[in-house]
Amino acid sequence: MEEIKMSPIGFVKNSVKIKKDVSWGEDTSVIELKEEYHSGLKGLEDFSHAIILFYLDKASYDSKKHLNRRQRRHAACGYILSKRKGQTKQDRGDNG
Repeated sequence: MEEIKMSPIGFVKNSVKIKKDVSWGEDTSVIELKEEYHSGLKGLEDFSHAIILFYLDKASYDSKKHLNRRQRRHAACGYILSKRKGQTKQDRGDNG
């Protein structure tokens, strides 16, 4: 497998001190881009969305917790490679 090397061009910062897996949508973060990349933001205000890719360098990983999840009614497989909690009705606890 080919190695991928990354170098940060900025940082995502917020005031969250205690890790949590719920209500994260209530938190506001700030993206601080390094000075040498500021020119790349020119015209950003003309777009409706920006796609931000980030690496969760302070997150822990537990394969038993993070790769296994409860089975959905129509899902063929119960394993995932990526998820965002709270995005589906099932994750929110909705039954409809």
